Amino acid sequence: MAHTCTPAPTSTSRAPAHVVAPAIGHDIGQRRSLADALAHAARVRGDGRITCVDNDGIERHWTYRSLNEQARHAAAALHARGVLPGSRVVVRLADPHEFVLGLWTCFIGGLVAISTYALDDLPEDAAGGRELAGALQVLDPSALIVSAAEQGRARALKDAHGWAHLAVVTLADLLAAPAGELRTVDDPDRVAIIFPTSGSTGTPKPVTQTERALLAMAAGSAQMNAFDSRDVFLNWMPTDHVGAIAFLSVLPTCVAADQVVAAYPRLRADLFLWIDLMSRTRASVGWVPNHIFNIAAKRLDREARRDWDLSALRFLVNAGESINPALVRLFVQRLRPCGLRDDAVRPAFGMSETCSGITWATGLHDVDGHVDLGGPIPGAEMRVVGADGRALREGEVGRLHLRGPSVTRGYFRVPPDEKFLADGWFDTGDSAFIDGGRLFLTDREGDAIEDLPMRGHEVEEAIELIPEVLGGHTAVCSAALEGTRTLAVFYCPEAEHAGAALQSRIEELLRRRLPGAAFVVTALRPQDLPRTSIGKIQRKVLRRRLERAGGPAR
Repeated sequence: MAHTCTPAPTSTSRAPAHVVAPAIGHDIGQRRSLADALAHAARVRGDGRITCVDNDGIERHWTYRSLNEQARHAAAALHARGVLPGSRVVVRLADPHEFVLGLWTCFIGGLVAISTYALDDLPEDAAGGRELAGALQVLDPSALIVSAAEQGRARALKDAHGWAHLAVVTLADLLAAPAGELRTVDDPDRVAIIFPTSGSTGTPKPVTQTERALLAMAAGSAQMNAFDSRDVFLNWMPTDHVGAIAFLSVLPTCVAADQVVAAYPRLRADLFLWIDLMSRTRASVGWVPNHIFNIAAKRLDREARRDWDLSALRFLVNAGESINPALVRLFVQRLRPCGLRDDAVRPAFGMSETCSGITWATGLHDVDGHVDLGGPIPGAEMRVVGADGRALREGEVGRLHLRGPSVTRGYFRVPPDEKFLADGWFDTGDSAFIDGGRLFLTDREGDAIEDLPMRGHEVEEAIELIPEVLGGHTAVCSAALEGTRTLAVFYCPEAEHAGAALQSRIEELLRRRLPGAAFVVTALRPQDLPRTSIGKIQRKVLRRRLERAGGPAR
């Protein structure tokens, strides 16, 4: 889309839209490798605890000392099987206790970790594992780490595709092997992990990130936000997501903080269990995407609070999708009696290409409906440029570029494209402006709704404030229907309120708030909303479905 130089209405600054953060000065910046980071945690806080909660609510624990010892043993066992440093290893483990060990086995062994989300069991029929098979075909790993329950099915999948070189192993296999020689790797620029992109902004591309990049993100974020060993990090996001691995696994290990790692399906099925866990574990740091706040806020509006103590929670990240400030503020308001601080919710900007967060806000603030995403972490830079590639002034809307040690060097087996610019800049594809050194997004890769008096997320927010609409289940996008640019609205009603009356109420709201706008409104079942692994609604998928059908189903 074209990027204009329209000033943000409240911006008075004329400083260049180019922010250079301070240099990294945190001790994490001195670590040579992720293995070094875990070994350091084992030395300085050997009894520091990683509490793992499985899908049945059963808890198991690692200490940094035991995790370091067991991961070193498992990595040496992989080396003994011919899976040597530099080999790609797919980690498919749904159990949080196993996932933590599998991830750090790869890091310590100098292997390239590829974490996939094992939400559903592999089917008994090898032909049914198409998604995993497709990933294996593209990534060509040397090993696949699975649970004992899936090992037989994974081997059948391997045999069906003729992958003779692929080692299918369990962690129990590796830990039962005799102690072997661990081949250490001292190369901070080696690729340590490959992240799949969400696919919400185009064709998914596997993002490569180095040890240096992961450590730089951890160092910059810890320095900016004063994370240390007194924090407790709560992680219940799907294990294929960059936030779950970089921000909620690598970073707390680098500062030797206690961690709580919980199975996503259990907490997602009942968000009060998430709040229970934050309260019980005295979590101080966490992260969830915006729709979780929306769902929880509406439930808190209907149901009585439990006896929660959230006074320890100081840094609850809201990232991964557009933010609806009104519902987030409702969430905070409802939990304020439980000790939740007004500045606890922290909007941020990040992506797989930046090792998770590269900007962090100091609280929930907005400028004329645009949410403040904060300034860049130490070591990073951001700028906003016009169509000619030159930096604009603060308040002017243009293309967001990022640069720094946590920014990817490229995609896996994909030639560098137009996103990778001269002098190390990365073009995010997003439209944004900078005000007071802080980032404000206006459009995520062409998702903006043009020529309307309300932004897309504001339309979604207005609809979700209707009590009968299910929280976190509304999406709007622009669609071409019969040659007319049309606002497409998708929502899910509360089960007992589905019907024409609610549909009419939403349509009346749109006519009142968007006079003269062409729109179509479609009610969906929750299971029919396409989402990424973290639950972000895939608006482009909805738009394509609608355009192919020529309009909503009647």
